[in-house]
Amino acid sequence: MRAPGGYRLVEDPAGFTLAVPQGFARFTRGGRTGYASPDGTVRIEVRTAARHPDGPAGALRAEHDTGKDRTAEVRTTTHRGLPAARWERLAGGGKGKDGERLLAEFAWQDADRLVLLRVTAPAGDAARARAHLATAADTLRLR
Repeated sequence: MRAPGGYRLVEDPAGFTLAVPQGFARFTRGGRTGYASPDGTVRIEVRTAARHPDGPAGALRAEHDTGKDRTAEVRTTTHRGLPAARWERLAGGGKGKDGERLLAEFAWQDADRLVLLRVTAPAGDAARARAHLATAADTLRLR
């Protein structure tokens, strides 16, 4: 596999290969492994979990229906012929250093596990963040 222009391929010690944007650095947080932009405002995170009985859409609903903001919806799709789901919302907007942020997740389930990708970015970088999420989904390979 080759990384698209502007990305580099990483073989992460957590057991996956992924194309990440040039200049992004690895971090770990709360069971997720990810890569952040040099200024830390754009992050791509990867997590695997046990299969969810209601599939990836059920997993995303379970994760996000417990929050205060239920304005986002889970949309079902497929990924490489497997059941998949997307979830996205804008959050924040207060006086924090980043202001309003895009939170987007994409999940799919194979025979063994659930794979969850998350991208967070300032709302003004939403288009670029969605492109990073799509590239991550296209290039992620678990070992």
